[in-house]
Amino acid sequence: MTKLARAVLLAIFALGLRVGATLASDACYSKAMGPDGQPLTGSTLTAFMATCLKDACEANAVDKNGNKLSGAVKDSFMKRCQGRR
Repeated sequence: MTKLARAVLLAIFALGLRVGATLASDACYSKAMGPDGQPLTGSTLTAFMATCLKDACEANAVDKNGNKLSGAVKDSFMKRCQGRR
């Protein structure tokens, strides 16, 4: 595999992670409503978003064989999925 092909595949993979995190974030924002039907704000929104993104990323934390990730691999995946560095 040439260096160019490897770089292109890596870029596509990184873009896929970013798109997945963005879609999860958009889905969480659309669910961020209080019991009164008003959008959440402030610390309530922050806490809700953290939980929602974590739950969305947990569902996708699987390896190529369908097994759940664990340890450092899972930590790295979760950080990338949730948009933290």
